[in-house]
Amino acid sequence: MRKKFVLLLVGILIIFFILIYSNSQNSIKNGKGIITLDFDDGLKSQYEIAFKEMQKYGYNGTLFLLANQTGFFEGRELMTFQEAKEMQDYGWEIGSHGMIHEFINEDNLYYQIVQSKNLLSSKGFVINSFACPKGCNESISDLRKIGEENYVTIRSLDWGENSLENYNSKKLSSKWVNNINTAEEVCNWLVDSNENNKWLILLFHGIDEKDNPNHPYDISAGNFKQILNCIDKIDMDVKTIREVLKNE
Repeated sequence: MRKKFVLLLVGILIIFFILIYSNSQNSIKNGKGIITLDFDDGLKSQYEIAFKEMQKYGYNGTLFLLANQTGFFEGRELMTFQEAKEMQDYGWEIGSHGMIHEFINEDNLYYQIVQSKNLLSSKGFVINSFACPKGCNESISDLRKIGEENYVTIRSLDWGENSLENYNSKKLSSKWVNNINTAEEVCNWLVDSNENNKWLILLFHGIDEKDNPNHPYDISAGNFKQILNCIDKIDMDVKTIREVLKNE
């Protein structure tokens, strides 16, 4: 009888440890982090590839458009405003990335921050967020004032994650994915954010069908798909910037 009890206990322990190992090797559930899938410039590939792939998971993103730049940007085709409007209608957040892709200084401050919002608003977009193109000269005294008067959130070029307990909505950090980053590396960022109650704004530019994109800021469609699959397995909350702030 004692031998049977010991064998039963050993069997229960084995099953217990198998379940723990299985959970650690598969998905990490009940995480507390949030991921925002963020896209700069309004490139055609973001509409044709990223938007379509994210629809399969029911994910919406935040798209920052160059308000006064059409056709091509740095050799890559831009989406049309009609295509961006389709994304907004689906649930995406549209933000301003300035009128043109230039560093913001005293000379172009109003043009980049205010006029870009006005132009995008006139085309039917709901604009609450701004992302600095190439960066913003934060020593300008009027920068914060004008930004706060016109936008709910401002994404800087600061690298990192945001604490869900204490973040600055007018200086949000992000991590941008380039062609040197592997899907596994990005997945590790996601797992870490999820486990540590962080808000990770993951920034993308072009999504290239080629395995080795020519542009240093672009990633392959294959890597992008793997990243989406990682988010799905982790079971991480995917929200736009606007949606995160609505939950405050």
